[in-house]
Amino acid sequence: MTIIEISIIAIVAIIIAAIAGFLIGRQQSDSSPEQLKHLTEAHELQLAKLQTELDSYRQQVHQYHEKTANLLVSMAAPYKDMFDHLTEGYEKLGNDPTHKILPERAGALLDGPENDDTAASTDAITPPAADYYTEPTPTAESK
Repeated sequence: MTIIEISIIAIVAIIIAAIAGFLIGRQQSDSSPEQLKHLTEAHELQLAKLQTELDSYRQQVHQYHEKTANLLVSMAAPYKDMFDHLTEGYEKLGNDPTHKILPERAGALLDGPENDDTAASTDAITPPAADYYTEPTPTAESK
């Protein structure tokens, strides 16, 4: 075989391979819209599943925050009742009704001293009340 014959056989083989590749490619591209449709459906199912999981997670977070808020409200009510009880008792039983130790509202205790102007001004004028009762000490004049 000569070089020309080998070249012709190689060129014919390349042409046959190109035609075969083209025909195989065309045959698979005909089924390509079907494969694309299958992939689209699979992705839509996966998206729907992930959306359902996200919605479930959001619902769990919402329920958690709602329960936390309810617990805080239920905790705050007894403290407010105790504050009201102490305030009422102090007003009825206290020695000096003009001097108020407790603020007008329960929330003022949470605000702190920098936000409670009335407490700061009264604390500067009057000394803090003692938590216990002490007997007055006898003086030389009272004996």
